[in-house]
Amino acid sequence: MLCFEWRSRGADGTVGPVLTLNGWTVTPSTTLVAGDGGTMSYRDRPGPTDDAAVVLLLHGLGATSGLQFTPTLHQLSEEFRVLATDMRASRQRGSGLLTSVAADALAVLDATGVERCIVVGYSIGGLVARHLAALAPERVTGIVLAATADPPYLPRLRRPLALGAGAAALVPGPWPRGSEATVLRFLAGELGRLTPGVMVGAVQHALAERAPSPADLPAPMAFVVTTRDRVVPVAWQRRLAATRPEAPVLEVAAGHAASGLEADRFGPVLRRACQLTQLNGCDRNDATNQLR
Repeated sequence: MLCFEWRSRGADGTVGPVLTLNGWTVTPSTTLVAGDGGTMSYRDRPGPTDDAAVVLLLHGLGATSGLQFTPTLHQLSEEFRVLATDMRASRQRGSGLLTSVAADALAVLDATGVERCIVVGYSIGGLVARHLAALAPERVTGIVLAATADPPYLPRLRRPLALGAGAAALVPGPWPRGSEATVLRFLAGELGRLTPGVMVGAVQHALAERAPSPADLPAPMAFVVTTRDRVVPVAWQRRLAATRPEAPVLEVAAGHAASGLEADRFGPVLRRACQLTQLNGCDRNDATNQLR
């Protein structure tokens, strides 16, 4: 369950009033004008030092960076600078969906002055991460694929996505004044573009667009398997991980919404996965053997 509330001070020390999601301060988004004239948004949370490694988060279908990664942005920023991009509404239609979203993510890296990063793909974001790594391998220092598999799982999403998108109807305007209005505007901004038609269409095109195999991507890789996942079967997640037998596989006893609803379990595991992609081959093998 998602719980919004106003607090006088955020958990990260931010002086309020601040909007929180399940106790985590919502990181404000920034709007970027794309080369084609459209707009996209992203969130940027600084790391502990100016030269901290960068992690790029790619969300799943039917979510946004704010809804899926609010806790993750805080958890990873203890060690990394963290960027989280939003899939454009216009990108959720038409062919070439995944490569277009990957190109948008590269545009965010350009706009923020980031040359190289660890790419984290969650659910369908895992497919986007694979496209991004194929498009610009020189910019990817590591890949973490979480709660994801190859496209056969996507048809299972059609009905829950159609039902979930109806939540946008619960956020009608005009909004009242005061703090409640800001919460409603936030929800409307996050959910309003995720209509059933857009998301079902995105599933259809993603099914037809084959993502590069992890085995064909040169960057170091790690996998996070959500073992209570009812959307992406565990067996399918493990099958994808088997394409890179040298890569660490970390498991977390959580469902498909782990990043947002089970953050205390998921966050530390994801952070460890990011760390493992940055070890040299020998150290990574030793760490993998310890995990197993």
